[in-house]
Amino acid sequence: MSHIKGMVDAIGAQNETRGAGQRHRAKLKTDLAAAVEQGDTDRARVLRERIKAMGEPLPITGPASIRRIRATLSSALSSALADAVEQLLIPPVNPAKLFRLKGGGRPKGLVWTSARVAAWLRPGSSPSLSRHGDGVVDEDGGDGDGGGESVGVEDPGAGRGAVEE
Repeated sequence: MSHIKGMVDAIGAQNETRGAGQRHRAKLKTDLAAAVEQGDTDRARVLRERIKAMGEPLPITGPASIRRIRATLSSALSSALADAVEQLLIPPVNPAKLFRLKGGGRPKGLVWTSARVAAWLRPGSSPSLSRHGDGVVDEDGGDGDGGGESVGVEDPGAGRGAVEE
């Protein structure tokens, strides 16, 4: 069981490292935007090179993925144990089933404010519409019928940048 806990702990440590890298990348991008806005082309060039040298950002392994990893491990161990029990080599105990994971809730969807829509419409940007959805909602979290500033939805037939109000 200590091997399984070690694996989960290693994934957590890897997530912390990746999160720190993502925060550093975001800071560099903010600095780059400020340098471009101020017209400091030398600083902008250096910041672009630093961002490029970082490579592609690596995704963070979330709670659902960790549960799937554990389920896969448990299945493999169960299969191996079944084979071993048939040959009377080891007693039937699956350590992956004994290890309990912390619960992880679902991520909240993003509320699309006018600023987020403007950033999304900018060429070269591609944020997701929400963390687990595909629709744009009002700033008040509604569906456009009860107040709050409506930010519109993309017209799929008109191409990127076209927004229907």
